[in-house]
Amino acid sequence: MAKRAPVPVSPFGSQDYELLCENLVTLREAHIRSRDARPMRVGDVCTLSQDGEVYELVVTDFTDRGGDGWSVRCRVIDMHHR
Repeated sequence: MAKRAPVPVSPFGSQDYELLCENLVTLREAHIRSRDARPMRVGDVCTLSQDGEVYELVVTDFTDRGGDGWSVRCRVIDMHHR
């Protein structure tokens, strides 16, 4: 009997996040949302690496999206070259 291929594992486990960062450089902000992950809170700090840069972000706004989960807006507070 053939073995099934393993189910791909998300880098966030079962807590998938969607990251929208097309305005990271121009507006110095990003948006994060999730349906199942534990919600982030205003003041939480996270790190994002993109295009050879490392950005430190702070959550500035939280939105409860009801059955669609939650979303936050984050502002860039620092940037470093990798």
